[in-house]
Amino acid sequence: MSTGTALAIALGLGAGALTWHLAETRRPAAAPPPPGPPAGPCELALDAAGLALDGERVDLATAVARCRARGAARITLATDAPAAIHVRLVAALAAAGVPWSLATAPAAPPPRRNRGAALVYRPVGSRGEPYPAWVQALRGRSGVYVIRDRAAGAPVVAYVGESHTDRLYETLTRHFQTWRRWKGFWKGQYGEGHDPGLTYPRDQVDVAVRVTSPAAALDEEERLIRRLRPRDNLIGQPAADADADAIPF
Repeated sequence: MSTGTALAIALGLGAGALTWHLAETRRPAAAPPPPGPPAGPCELALDAAGLALDGERVDLATAVARCRARGAARITLATDAPAAIHVRLVAALAAAGVPWSLATAPAAPPPRRNRGAALVYRPVGSRGEPYPAWVQALRGRSGVYVIRDRAAGAPVVAYVGESHTDRLYETLTRHFQTWRRWKGFWKGQYGEGHDPGLTYPRDQVDVAVRVTSPAAALDEEERLIRRLRPRDNLIGQPAADADADAIPF
């Protein structure tokens, strides 16, 4: 083979390799596969601004459809969440066969507020209605509640209670149930005007709540009783001091 022929072959091979390299460089990379749905239940949050799913604002139908694809839903309620939308949401999830749960709100940091600040009283609705979202958000929390009676016209502070066992919702709402307070261990312990099992018509009262740590609930209850002197409490009232040890909570 002549020198000129060998040189031509070498140049041809080099040009071919360069052409292949440029073609490979220009070829677009394969697109990654689309991400699948996140694992676990969909996270729904309801506040005064509306409904959000995994941080994205959505309407009710979209929320239900996406949660059905995920197989479950977890709902977090803000204190100002509209009760009517909450009722529609859980009804739509149930109709679609989507199991749901109410998320436990994260523990609040130690409050930095004036303990003498004014209490905010809000209605709790009428008998048979769902409790407002701010009441339902008390599940799993500890704290103190104040019930103010409006039946006689001018509001009167009627009762102060607490839960230091993360049952603030249950402890508050028992006062709006119609169980007979003289049954069981209440029988014979308290007069008709003063007992821890007092019940009140929901549409005739307002309620103020302070969420606290479990350790702070009892102290806050005692402080509010001494400050507000509620009509229906025994603890902290001058005539009741001698019997304070007999009160079970």
